[in-house]
Amino acid sequence: MLYWAVAISGVGLILLARDRMGPVVSSVVLAHVFGGILLCAVPVLALLRRRPLPSEWHGSPGLFAAVAGALGMLLVGLALAGSSTGRETTYWAHVLLGTAAAVIVLVGAFHSGRVVKPPSKVAQAVALLLISTGALAAAPFGAQSYFRYITATSASQADSPLFPSNTRVVDAHSQAWSDSTRCGDSGCHPQAAADWARSAHAQAATPVAPTKIGSWCQGCHDPLQGLTASKQSSGVDCLACHAMTSVPDMAGNGRASFSAPETYPLANSKNATERFVGRFLISLRPQPHRSSLRTLTTAGRSTVCAPCHQMTINIPQNAYKSVRYDTLWTDWLASPYSGASAHYSAPVAGAKDCVSCHMPPKANPHACSGTSDQKANSGMQVEVFALRRASAAGIEHLDAPLAGRPVVVSPGEEVAVDVVVHNRSMGHSFPPGGPLRLARLTLQALSTVGPVVAYERQSDEHIYGMVGLDRSGKDVHYDDPSGLAFAPISNLIPAGSADTVTFRFMVPNLPGESLSIRAQLHLDPKPSLKEVRYLALASHQVRIRIAGAGTPTGPTPMRADDSRDAERFRLYGVGLLSSGHSARARRVLRLALSLAPHSVDTMVDLGRTSLAEGDLLAARRQFESANKAAPTSSAPRAWLGHTLRRMGQYARALEVLEPLAAKFGRDAELWFDIGRCRMTLGKQQSAIDAFLRMAEIDPNDSRAHFSLMQSYRLLGRVSEARREEAVYRVLKPEPPSERVIGRFWRERPSLRNEAAPRHEHALVTR
Repeated sequence: MLYWAVAISGVGLILLARDRMGPVVSSVVLAHVFGGILLCAVPVLALLRRRPLPSEWHGSPGLFAAVAGALGMLLVGLALAGSSTGRETTYWAHVLLGTAAAVIVLVGAFHSGRVVKPPSKVAQAVALLLISTGALAAAPFGAQSYFRYITATSASQADSPLFPSNTRVVDAHSQAWSDSTRCGDSGCHPQAAADWARSAHAQAATPVAPTKIGSWCQGCHDPLQGLTASKQSSGVDCLACHAMTSVPDMAGNGRASFSAPETYPLANSKNATERFVGRFLISLRPQPHRSSLRTLTTAGRSTVCAPCHQMTINIPQNAYKSVRYDTLWTDWLASPYSGASAHYSAPVAGAKDCVSCHMPPKANPHACSGTSDQKANSGMQVEVFALRRASAAGIEHLDAPLAGRPVVVSPGEEVAVDVVVHNRSMGHSFPPGGPLRLARLTLQALSTVGPVVAYERQSDEHIYGMVGLDRSGKDVHYDDPSGLAFAPISNLIPAGSADTVTFRFMVPNLPGESLSIRAQLHLDPKPSLKEVRYLALASHQVRIRIAGAGTPTGPTPMRADDSRDAERFRLYGVGLLSSGHSARARRVLRLALSLAPHSVDTMVDLGRTSLAEGDLLAARRQFESANKAAPTSSAPRAWLGHTLRRMGQYARALEVLEPLAAKFGRDAELWFDIGRCRMTLGKQQSAIDAFLRMAEIDPNDSRAHFSLMQSYRLLGRVSEARREEAVYRVLKPEPPSERVIGRFWRERPSLRNEAAPRHEHALVTR
């Protein structure tokens, strides 16, 4: 009977209660351990007393059982010493050998005509172990749920206690929520706890209390405090990531659900002996603990990051409408790093997600280090790339690249210096950590004797990030973005892209001297109204000569045969395109293509310049040429399909785009083009399917809801069309009124130049 009690309880723990550890299961575990100890004592006592062994210990079953028992004793010893046994080879050898012994004995009993029936009490205990488990992952887009959330103006309407955050907690009163602080103290995860303590996540709760929008902040900065049995504020702690069980959609603002981890009896007891038993159970059988805390962190990985790194300002905060604030998640998804976008020829150095960069396995991953505060790993690159000046014939001359070139300028000559800022290795837009975190680019020209002869005016610096206004036109700052309604200046550099900034100045009258031109990129890591402390991220410096008497001047001949400069010219052209200089971008990109004729990226960028100028025929020809040169690349086909859709060739566009969707199912732009083509061709239901896929990827994209509204109307589905219309009106970007923007320009006249799509920065010479 003891033999079968141990065998059946072991099988039940593996097959029926693998991921559970409540009081009943814990009792079974302890019974299995003590039963195993007693069972192992049977043959030992028989040998000591020189009596025959029981029948179960004869032959191969006895050998298997003996080895399994010895391994079990080893596991118990390891658990008593505090070592986790869940990943040990010893554990699985114990399970397999013990199961094999029981199966052999059972088969032998049937063959001999003796049907072995387990005692009824054992059967009842096994029945109590039956449980149900399910896969936990991000749910598909639910239009009605999102509508209720995005249009809500109160916590009751949103059915969320932390509205306008939408964090939800299951089993809020479970005592398991207090276990997070014990992860390191228990001795199980000391290194992870130490790494986490140094991270920004550990300090995330610090700014929550003083703010007037604590509920919105708390959904991300301290999601479990106040909603659970734990009253201790601990920021983004272990359970804030590992207990996340589902993400309803990618709307952000903390939209995630949390479930309490599996409870181990006695683990939180104040009695030292009981607490020792609880920790012994965790060490002996950690599988339920791991299973309940690894949900999205293994299968979804970066899905855990989406709820808090995708933010909007909602109606009750700004008394206006929903305004997109931080789009870090969708920026990454649409970048060349995610591998999910068809609009890039290939992932840069292989596809990477949030975990790959911020939690590398060989560098204390739970420290979750960012890159914006580390100069060496900032991911940004600055290059003083080109010098432009007019000739007597009115033709603009270009000296590029400036690094290492003998450039000579004349005293009193007006020159323009182009600086290329490249978001080289960030997987998302720059600046990171919220668009109200500003960065600036400055340029200085220093003579050989030291004093600055040309410098940027503080009022005319080039800004990266967002300048925000509330509904009345007052500034909105980083430390409280809740009132954000308008952004007269919004300048972000997407991942892998570049920006070109022009600084114009007069060459000083210093014949024979040299000018050292230095560009610097700075970031304010923690913006404050009281103090601005910029951190240098990247810089670059070149030297040019000022002509003296008899010194020849003029542009230096281009090195048109140096293919190593092709990528630098391409980035220069991309930066010109992003800053609105499409004609200049086209000339530069043609030069880059002449240096590297087989560059697919340059071919695609040339096609994009034609799109920017509205020349759809030229764009189509360029994308077709790129597709012919690289038939396996997705980027030329994605852009070709987009161009065909804009040209009205919808059927042909679908022939190009739909095969791409099978591989790049998370490319929102791809689904938008497909949906618009289907809708125009009268395929309304399939168009709705495409727009729903687009909304699943980015629910806050107003274009998806506008298109859904149109398709539902064409099908006569009035209620659904009205729902999407309401969402669209909440999300639709609106420019500020003349009164608001007029007040802004009067109070901040220095920023008017920065708000222009195409602008230059004038330096003052002294």
